[in-house]
Amino acid sequence: MDDIMSENPPYEVKRDLIYYDLTFDNINQKIGVRHHVRGKKNQVLNMVQTHATLERVGSEGLSNEMPSSDTIKNIPVAELLPSEDDEQVLHRELTILVSRILTTYVPAFSGLNVQWSIPHQYSAQSALKSEIVPLGILNKDESTTAGMIEILENYIKYVPRKRDEVPFPLVLFCDGLSCERVEGAQRARINGEDSWDRLDMFEPAIQEWHRRLMYLQDTYDELFSFESHREKGTLYNLKQVFDHKNVTKNMMDCFDKAEELLDFATIGYTVLLYMELTNIAETNEIPKDFPSFMIEKEKFRDDISRRIIDKIFCSPNTKQVLNVSVDHTADSSQYCICKLDVGGTMVYCNNRNCEKGTWFHLECLGMEEDDVTDDDWFCSEECRQKRGRGKKTTADKLKDLKKEYVERLLWRGLNNMARHDAVKENDGPRMIIHWKFDMFEFYEKNHPKYFIFGHRLLANVAGATSEQIQHHLIWERTVNVTGGKSKNIPKDLHCEHLNMQYKENSRDAGGQLTSNTINRHSQMLGIGKNIQDIFNEQVVFKPFHTRKHGDIDRLDDIMRMIKTLQPLRYFKSEPGRAFKGFETFTTVNGVRFPKKFKERLLRHLKNMANVRELQEDL
Repeated sequence: MDDIMSENPPYEVKRDLIYYDLTFDNINQKIGVRHHVRGKKNQVLNMVQTHATLERVGSEGLSNEMPSSDTIKNIPVAELLPSEDDEQVLHRELTILVSRILTTYVPAFSGLNVQWSIPHQYSAQSALKSEIVPLGILNKDESTTAGMIEILENYIKYVPRKRDEVPFPLVLFCDGLSCERVEGAQRARINGEDSWDRLDMFEPAIQEWHRRLMYLQDTYDELFSFESHREKGTLYNLKQVFDHKNVTKNMMDCFDKAEELLDFATIGYTVLLYMELTNIAETNEIPKDFPSFMIEKEKFRDDISRRIIDKIFCSPNTKQVLNVSVDHTADSSQYCICKLDVGGTMVYCNNRNCEKGTWFHLECLGMEEDDVTDDDWFCSEECRQKRGRGKKTTADKLKDLKKEYVERLLWRGLNNMARHDAVKENDGPRMIIHWKFDMFEFYEKNHPKYFIFGHRLLANVAGATSEQIQHHLIWERTVNVTGGKSKNIPKDLHCEHLNMQYKENSRDAGGQLTSNTINRHSQMLGIGKNIQDIFNEQVVFKPFHTRKHGDIDRLDDIMRMIKTLQPLRYFKSEPGRAFKGFETFTTVNGVRFPKKFKERLLRHLKNMANVRELQEDL
């Protein structure tokens, strides 16, 4: 096993047939002019960049036959949500992460064996260097249906054909918005004469990095508030005290820095909860009844790690959703006055209990994008007045909201680490389990695109597509740019690296980006060591702590955080406590309206079945 899992696997994948998938992302490049005169002004080029990836986990022998519409209709809702077994898998996963933290930062556990990598059946293949073929830049605008159709028509040349000229299905990995645009283009061509005309050989599949970006954004929306900057131990306070200057509330601007701060807080609170459970006041203090032999020490550590996860684990209300009775004929859409889920630009009503739709298509409201301001928007005066302002209730006074806050922070932080860890290992089943848990959050936090395409991903894995596509959706979600154990990254993140390389290469054009210039620079993608340098800098060799004036030892900051917060005993219940800015802090485990949630899951299955039925008829 050690040989198989070495940094450079000493074998190759042998195959008779070649299977691959495509990944694409948009590139928006601003072209500025030196002097603004009539006919010459700044412009933004909307383009797409694409790469193909050869599969590492062989799918030879798996069927390419698509299931019937009846098969899709009969997929149980339980397949789309986390089961008890899935909860146990997540519990074990988080327990291992805690044991790593304790081994690293608690002297009593120093030097003990720990599971630094969670193996799976394809760990060896996942350590192989990916064979990636950059396909260059297309000067096409994916934001329009016509542009997206042109992009897909360009991709047709990469689609394998069967002997009867029928196309093989091909996975097209992209972010949520691009998935929506691909589906929109396919709907526009639904009446085509054959699959080539209908463009239905492409299976748009949502990807991991943008999902993690959204998870991190939701975490900061929930736990990061300037009002709490003087409250010891809040995320904003930790940012200030430990000099994480570049962290803002917008994750698109500071993803790496924000994740670094969240990891920092998670490690500190993990050790603090360990100290609370073992009743010690110093990290170097030996707990009562601590064993003497190494194997017993490891068992002690693993037991306390499980207790930590038991303390914070949040089970969603899956059983309540599965057991609730639904009206299969009801129109349960929560979106817009038109009751359609997808397509078009949407605006969000800031009354979370809005009964008219929550998200609204601008077209349905007769609005333009320029009409939407950065301020809170309400669909009606009624929603404006009904919006909850969060007054502290008597029940709140009986709660320890500081304890609830830090437990929530620890839960969110460990789950973020778990998602990152599953991607690094290319552990497809673990990634799929995380998507199941996230379905509740997509619904509750009003992420319609990710709810729809997360649902599509899970339904496909459960049998709504061919065996080979299922295999790709589970085991081909990442690339390994350098080769080696635990070095996988999401395919959409690799697209971001290629985008950076293209923009760096094209700077010398000085704003004179002609079609020939774009083609020339797109042909340079992935050539030479530039992309390797970007990957090494951002993924492989990126330190945990980066500071303007040099690196600071991570251990010192962690120990200082623990020493400051330990006397406050945040994990010991004291009713009536609350951080400023979080006086009405609440969390929802699962969904508040199980019936509506289940109806929406069923309706999306029905929509997928209807599309397949139409394809069967054609």
